[in-house]
Amino acid sequence: MKMIYMRSLAEVILLLFFLTSCDDGDIIVTTFEFEDETFTLCSEGRNKLLYHINTDNIYESLTVQLNSPRLSPADNALTVDDQPVTIELTGENRVIYRTYDGPLPAGYFCGNVPPANPRVLQEYRSVGGRVIIRTMEVANRTDGRLDHDGDGVPSDLEGMAENRDTDGDGVPDYLDKDDDGDNVPTSVEIRGQDGDPTAEGYRDTDGDGIPNYLDPDDDGDGVPTRLEVTANNLDPVTNRNAGNTLPRYLDQFTTERYAGEVGNLVDNTIAVRYESIIEVQNLKLKNQGGDGEEISFVTKVLGRFISGAVEVPAVPGEEEEEPGNNEG
Repeated sequence: MKMIYMRSLAEVILLLFFLTSCDDGDIIVTTFEFEDETFTLCSEGRNKLLYHINTDNIYESLTVQLNSPRLSPADNALTVDDQPVTIELTGENRVIYRTYDGPLPAGYFCGNVPPANPRVLQEYRSVGGRVIIRTMEVANRTDGRLDHDGDGVPSDLEGMAENRDTDGDGVPDYLDKDDDGDNVPTSVEIRGQDGDPTAEGYRDTDGDGIPNYLDPDDDGDGVPTRLEVTANNLDPVTNRNAGNTLPRYLDQFTTERYAGEVGNLVDNTIAVRYESIIEVQNLKLKNQGGDGEEISFVTKVLGRFISGAVEVPAVPGEEEEEPGNNEG
């Protein structure tokens, strides 16, 4: 995507001075033209720095520095709050626009000490206003279809409409990373090789018409998959048969049954991403040099930020709502 955040500041100031200058000296900008770009994030806990760099005919940057208890402590996320987060631009919370005499090196904003070059030509800092962050969950998808838990089976095929819960653990299948509760993740059980029997399009080792990810006895040998383990290794995925050719739970001729207790081994956390829209209201940017002129924005969307994967637990009995229209 072509990265354009602001036109040459000199052009904009000159044009708007003649068209919209006010008696108090402020320049009121209501139709500032730049594309809605994606920010990059530097983060230390809840101390966040969002930045965008433009090198199209001018070297410039726009940064938004924020710190708030409502921001996420995760370094790869801005916020996971589904309610708007409003932060007043005071103290260390600020918006800064700069132009430079050359390109910015990699790591310019995320390093501990900014490099001496390039030289800052102009700097405008916020002296008023607020930032409003609106965040929505970005839905996981498989083959273009919603897949809330990201296990490779679309949510509609996991019985989302009827809230199906195959293993009865209180977590519906479409939010459960181990649908049948056999300690083999659904994402593993749907994998197969050419020639494997299938049911409903997914691997069905014993050919009983029940795909492995819903079958508590995958190989049909009468021993539940979760008990085809040993005292030294309770993970059915890594327990191999005598010839080391198959996992024991897929070998119908390996029928040893573990007699002890086996708990749930699959960590049922869901990796989700969040998209945040960063908007400013009543923003004033003041030139730190020259005559100290100000540029004002009544309201403006500065850009957006999409988080990295954030681990969210699927709590038993608690359903996760389908994200609205934000299904990127």
